[in-house]
Parts: sequence; C-alpha cells; structure tokens
Amino acid sequence: MTTSRHLGKLQSIEAARGLAAVLVVLVHVSSMLTQANKFPEMPFGGLFRFGHAGVDFFFVLSGFIIYYMHAKDIGDKSALGSYWFKRFVRIYPVYWIVLCTFGLILLFSPTAARHERELSSIISAIILTPNQHGQILGVAWSLSHELLFYGLFGLLFIHRWLGVVVLAAWAALTLVNVIFAYWTDYIFGGLVFRIFNLHFFVGMAVAGLCVRLPKHGVYFLLAGFVLFFGAGLLESFGPHKGVEWPPRHLAYALGSGMMILGAVRLEQQDRLQLPAWLLHLGTASYSIYLWHVIVIMIAQESLKWIMRRGDVPVSLAAIYCLVPAVLLPILFSFKVEQPLLERIRSWRKKGKEVSQ
Repeated sequence: MTTSRHLGKLQSIEAARGLAAVLVVLVHVSSMLTQANKFPEMPFGGLFRFGHAGVDFFFVLSGFIIYYMHAKDIGDKSALGSYWFKRFVRIYPVYWIVLCTFGLILLFSPTAARHERELSSIISAIILTPNQHGQILGVAWSLSHELLFYGLFGLLFIHRWLGVVVLAAWAALTLVNVIFAYWTDYIFGGLVFRIFNLHFFVGMAVAGLCVRLPKHGVYFLLAGFVLFFGAGLLESFGPHKGVEWPPRHLAYALGSGMMILGAVRLEQQDRLQLPAWLLHLGTASYSIYLWHVIVIMIAQESLKWIMRRGDVPVSLAAIYCLVPAVLLPILFSFKVEQPLLERIRSWRKKGKEVSQ
C-alpha cells in the first residue's frame, strides 16, 4: 500500500456514509408514521426500530475520517486554519439553508411549546451550541457533538501532547459519566460527556489500525456486520432497554469500527468494488441527513389526504415517504450543495493566491 493511496479518498467510506444516512431515514419514517398517522404498528414489522444506530455509525466514521486525513498535521500549527475552514464549510453553509427553510415552515406551523421563537433557541440553532429545549432542527443535535470533537482534536495541531492529554481526559470523563451518570444536565450530560463521544475514539483507533493490519479485512467486515446488526435486531425485537442503554451503543460503535476497518482494508488491497449509485448516495449523505425529516413531514401531509379515500398499508405508506426523503435530498446535493461548496472553496483559493 502506498502513502498516496492511504491519504486518498476512500470509496468504501463514501458508500458507508450513504447507507448510514438511509438507516436514519428508515427509523424516522417508521416512528413518524406511527405517531402522526396513527398506524397501529410500525412499517416492515418494526425491523428498523434500531435505525438510529446510523448516527452511531456516523460518529465512528467521523473519528476515522478526521484522524485518517489529519494525522499528518498533528503538531503543525500552520495547518489549523485549513482544518477549521474545511470543517466550517462541511457543516454550516448547507445546514443554514435547511435551518432557514425549516424556520419558514415553523412560522406558519409552529410547535405547541413555540420554543423555536425564543432568542436563545434561535442563537443556539444558528451556531449549534446546546440548548435546554433541544435544537430547532432536531437532527442537528449530532452536529454539536461533531463540532466539540473537531475543536478538541484541533488542539493536536497546536501541541501534540496538549491534544493528547485533553482528548484522553475527555474520553476518561465520558466513560465515567456513562457508567455512573454523574452529569445529567443538557450541557455536560447531554453533550460534553455523552456516550456518543466515545465513538470518535473508536473511529480514530480504526484509522490507526487500518495501515498496520496486513490482511483479514473480510473477517473484520463480517464480524462488525454481525455485531452491529445483531445488536440492532435485539433492539428492534428484544426487550426495551431505553434509548441510550450503554451496552447497545458500545456494540454499535465497535460493530461500526470493525465494518469500517474491514471495508477500508479490502479497498486498500483492491478487493472491494462498489457501484456508482452507492457512491452518489454517499456524496449526498449530509443533505439526506439534514433534509429527510422535513421531506417526511410534507409527505405525511399528502398521505393524510390520500388516506381519506381509503386505507393504505403501513409498509406502502413508509415507501411513499421514504423515496422522496432520499431522492429529493440527493437532487439538492448535486444541484445546490456540491456547487455551493465548490464555489466557497474556489473563493478561498483565489483569496490565498491574491494574498501571496
């Protein structure tokens, strides 16, 4: 394996993003149909009740990507500006477009509590800081975790040991909180020391291992698949253990890590071929994640009109909501998101050329 191949874009990671996004769409289609349309049962027999595990996968993937792409920059203060620019561009511009769109919808159809009209909620939503009422755009809670991780990882650029000590302390305190539930407030318990932050460390560990393990990629992929989806089936059809039951989320994290490790090793050995449509799905994964709940809400409204004219099987109703919730964000990604990000990057490149 060459160094250039190691630092190149991995198709397996792109595909994994897309599949994780669809998994999140499936759980929201299932839960929202049951709640809003009052179906007596979840679609597909409740199979995708565990679909929120797609977010667990995203967190592990983020830890992997950040370490994989920036391990070479650790200790290099001059790389910090570029690092933060990339993270800002990746998170905020598209998010703000979706947030503004949802804000317009809420003007005409507000929530019962109307917390979205409070100044503190609006500011928190814009800059993605924690809020006691949650984020206005519900799925944005995970972006606050991402930004926290980006910030602490960035300390490694300033000084290697500063970053190592802070990250190690963060991991240790998070583990303590997972075990003893010492912090339960919305800032420390709901963000800073929440179980999902451990997933970033799993991802970073995988990034370190993927250049050291010579083979056995297929075994890691299969073992991770069994662990991840085994835990998922247990959640969907087994006894209810609470949304953030630690053993389950640790199983999702470790399963995700093993699948990523296996897929990356197979790709690095030229033993993994992926279809173009799956790569396109991965490219659009961020748009899918941000837009899908809004699209499902709109699809549900039209579904209510259809159901006045006759019953609709719950699984058919789910497909009716699922298809636009995936396809419309893909269209947005290729028509708006990707051109916008390219434009922003080109502006920065031109600005650097002028300054030089």
